Amino acid sequence: MSSSQSRLQRKSSTPTRDVGRGSPTAQSSTVPVNQVHLQLQSQRQSAAIEQAEQLAGWRLSVTNAPTSQLTRPQAVIYYREQWLLERGFHRFKRVCLPDLPNTSQVLPVSLPILSG
Repeated sequence: MSSSQSRLQRKSSTPTRDVGRGSPTAQSSTVPVNQVHLQLQSQRQSAAIEQAEQLAGWRLSVTNAPTSQLTRPQAVIYYREQWLLERGFHRFKRVCLPDLPNTSQVLPVSLPILSG
């Protein structure tokens, strides 16, 4: 769905440019220079823009859980909680937190087993 119609025009030419210092003379050498001129013309499509604005912000979620076990509001809540959990893992993986123990320096600990 495009919100505008566009037309691109391209014109190319190969003029020459004088080489060397100072003002050019009849004996000055020249080199070809490729020049490309692009012109873009665009026209807005108001109907397509309005349709895109109406659909903006909608999110489609699909689940195979039956509605008797998972209602729509519950699914949205679980999805949001999952996102927050994943964001926390991302922060944990991205930054080395100084207050966490270094696993290579953790000593084994034996705890007594209490039986009742």
